Amino acid sequence: MSTKPTTTGMSLTAQGVHKGAGPFDSEQPPDSGFNNVGVVDNGGPILTNVEVAVVFWGTYWNNVPSTDTDSDTYYQAFVGLVTGPFLTGLRQYRGAGPGSMLGKFINDSSDPVKNYTDADLTNMLTTYFNNNSAIPAPTSGHNRYYAVITPPNIFNSIGDANGQHISLTYNGINAYCAWIDNEGSLSNSYLGVLEAFSHELAEACSDPSFGNSIMITATDNSGKPITGQEIGDVCRGESAEVYMNGVQGYVQCYWSEADQACILPLGSLSFLINKNTFGKDEVQEMIKNSSDGLTGTFSNSFFLLLNDFSPNTFSSFNVAVPVPSGPFSSLSGVEIQLTPSTAANPNPSYVDFTNGSLIQTIRYSYDVVFTSDNATTHVPIAPFPTSGQTAYSLNATFTTDGWTVPGINSQDSVNFELVSGEDPYFMSIDPTDNAAVAYLSQDLRVFSIPQGQSALPSDPTAPTFDASQTPYDYIQSLIGYLNGSTTYSVPVPQTSPDPLNNLVGQTGYETGDSSVTPLDAAGNKNYNFAIARVRMTSDVQGSAGEANNVRVFFRLWIATSCDTDFNPNTTYLSNPPYSTGLPPTNPLASAANTPPDPQGNAIQTQPFFATDASGTNDYVVSTSYPNNNIRPIQIPQVAGQDSIWTYYGCFLDVYDSNNNTGYPGTHHCIVAQIAYDNAPIQFGTGTAINPGNTDKLAQRNLQISSSGNPGPPPTHRVPQAFDTRPSAPYLAANGAVLNQPDQLMLDWGSVPTGTPAQIYWPEASSSDVLTLAMRLYGGGGITAIDTNTIGVTAVTNGATYIPIPAASGKNFAGLLTLDLPMGIRAGQEYNVLVRRIATQQLPTISVPQIARPGPVLTAPPTPTKIRYVTGAFLVKIPVVTDEALLPTDVNTLAIFKARLAAMDPQYRWYPVLQRYIEYLSGRIEGAGGNPGAVPPNLNGWPPRGGYCHRRKDCHRCECGGAHFCECDC
Repeated sequence: MSTKPTTTGMSLTAQGVHKGAGPFDSEQPPDSGFNNVGVVDNGGPILTNVEVAVVFWGTYWNNVPSTDTDSDTYYQAFVGLVTGPFLTGLRQYRGAGPGSMLGKFINDSSDPVKNYTDADLTNMLTTYFNNNSAIPAPTSGHNRYYAVITPPNIFNSIGDANGQHISLTYNGINAYCAWIDNEGSLSNSYLGVLEAFSHELAEACSDPSFGNSIMITATDNSGKPITGQEIGDVCRGESAEVYMNGVQGYVQCYWSEADQACILPLGSLSFLINKNTFGKDEVQEMIKNSSDGLTGTFSNSFFLLLNDFSPNTFSSFNVAVPVPSGPFSSLSGVEIQLTPSTAANPNPSYVDFTNGSLIQTIRYSYDVVFTSDNATTHVPIAPFPTSGQTAYSLNATFTTDGWTVPGINSQDSVNFELVSGEDPYFMSIDPTDNAAVAYLSQDLRVFSIPQGQSALPSDPTAPTFDASQTPYDYIQSLIGYLNGSTTYSVPVPQTSPDPLNNLVGQTGYETGDSSVTPLDAAGNKNYNFAIARVRMTSDVQGSAGEANNVRVFFRLWIATSCDTDFNPNTTYLSNPPYSTGLPPTNPLASAANTPPDPQGNAIQTQPFFATDASGTNDYVVSTSYPNNNIRPIQIPQVAGQDSIWTYYGCFLDVYDSNNNTGYPGTHHCIVAQIAYDNAPIQFGTGTAINPGNTDKLAQRNLQISSSGNPGPPPTHRVPQAFDTRPSAPYLAANGAVLNQPDQLMLDWGSVPTGTPAQIYWPEASSSDVLTLAMRLYGGGGITAIDTNTIGVTAVTNGATYIPIPAASGKNFAGLLTLDLPMGIRAGQEYNVLVRRIATQQLPTISVPQIARPGPVLTAPPTPTKIRYVTGAFLVKIPVVTDEALLPTDVNTLAIFKARLAAMDPQYRWYPVLQRYIEYLSGRIEGAGGNPGAVPPNLNGWPPRGGYCHRRKDCHRCECGGAHFCECDC
């Protein structure tokens, strides 16, 4: 609708606030006189990917007086409005949003006359198109919009408006245009060209042919309906003076149904927390084991996510993100610094830096550095409390042209916690290894051995898994050996190798978390085990400093998952229930005490033990079970010793048929939990609790999936099953946003640009994912492959964000698949890091005033939510020869066929396993095998002998139709 000047005399302050209401917060109520505001979508056209041409009409624009604003300055601001964050709020309206510029044009072949009409405008444009090939004319398949700017004091015949958007037909093709009268300077609100342009632009994109698309519903102060209003009209009194692409001027808000407010999107900045809780002992150990003994660095502790800018607008807006500041960063002995950028891990990272016009998330990574002033004791300078925890806030903002962007979305604040020490803990990150990550904790190890071998083959005194022993007998004997040997119980200096590296299978691709390697190369049965190392540091030796009855719980996720954040009501069930307030005594399966569930939505985690399949005596304090999973920990009374390592373990009975037939993939996530009554994990306190953010959880979460070479494309297809809980409800019935949906964040590493990837979620609609992606990122490069499969494309060193739909009473069984390109070579390796971003309510914290350049702004209201990483898993893709790929895939196919035959078709993993089998069969056929001849067998296939490859001669035996050999090939 037309832009009408306001005559109430209400002005905006220097901070960009109308009516003297206080600092601008980018969300304002509707203009006075509008009540019960909503929108109706009449189904007409929407200008998605709008293409904007700006026509300055008249000879005036060839020689603008120095006291007036020239066309270049206006156009610079218009570019910012069209291509920058301003239009991102329109995504909720059927995918409208930022567009592109067709250029600036001065039509000096005619001058507008006073009281010119809409017909004069369209006639001028038609003549201009006919006589000037430089300006792109309306073209089929393009949403083109022509903004016409008149000279000062030349007004349209509509006397009470200074702008209006209308339709235009040229050579039978529909397009849209607007006239913008020049009634004021950039610094005047309500009358300025920039403000009128912003008003008409938002309305033209959401309702280009007036009344047919997005319209406002409202009532006036007397309760009568208000009709004929668009999303800009309801916000006529809501403007702010901002820097728009380097030009300072007034821009008007528009109505957001999602926010139930008038909004002025200027970009958003938010924290994404990896680790914001630091225990004194883990910090001291990090410092102790550093190269200088004085500095401990927690890499990638948190991120700042800058949204709604493209690489081009990031540059043209001159965006800067200062290092966060505030009470936490001001603590003595604490420093916040950007994570050093490398070619393999650039900082900041983009979705696709090579696409300069793509609006995307720009992610900054930061390290938290603690220091000590004593290279002997390594005690951190930071003021750790003597008990409990202390919270300190950290604040972030961003600037454009040195001017701090106002608004609640452009600033963020979170709490960081310092926690007292002298209780048992895990150290998930190895300070001596810069590549170490929390999702592959150095204090949780998995390994696989057959009977007759030792878990520590290089240690001649270590126990051997005797044929007379059960696997439970063996793990207890190993626990006892580790705790009884000072080689393993006395912490080693950082200059010495970790003794747990001597466990079998720690240097290659692990099999201990695999459920598809039931037999070793000689046909012997494999047994999988896990060992957890608990640390304690204290100045008090002996019983006086003892931590009594320290338990460790072992849980296995049935599929690889990012959902390892601590929730004692679902995946971390225990007895007694968390709701009782009593400390946990033993772990339970996630499906324990649940109603019948044929789809298996509650089947997510299962506990494993050291004494028997039910853990009957794992947590019994008894001399009959000295090597179970409960024990006291104390520092020995040895001169100079102030720390100790204590071991716990379990038998991972993944090859039991009752367990194995429920698994959908090849590898699993394992989490160990320290359950210590005097230092319980606090849930629901506003702190995100996951294995990377607490020293009471340790995790191994690695998925290994090989790719073939040089076979055909099916051998380059790499599938892996993964489990995902749905997002919490994020939309109210009226369309208002309650929460931001959770997202998967995929870091592609060195995966070649252009590699297709897909996610199959049988219980989720791909259209729901696309709708969310359009709303959040304008699409984000996500496509629908079929009803339940979405597709994305990898970008080397880029990151892709995928929204997770909401659902009730279910979990999403999924299959993530990459199709690596031809040309990859055996010996190469690709790694894809998958993380989940979630949002959690926060308790109120105090946010102090931050010193800022530019206009003085009052700190925004404290955010009530925090975005955090729930967990992560790594997909490791080694490229091997087809000869090496084939027997592994045949073995896995036999197991998967047996699993599928045993599964209830209602089970949520059933369709995932079906598709997985389809892909495996394609890989086998591409590598020269015959998948149809592979029989179902939980022990894999072939049960003995070798596998004959079509391209190789098989000697001393005859190969059947499946190319199997009953002897070595």
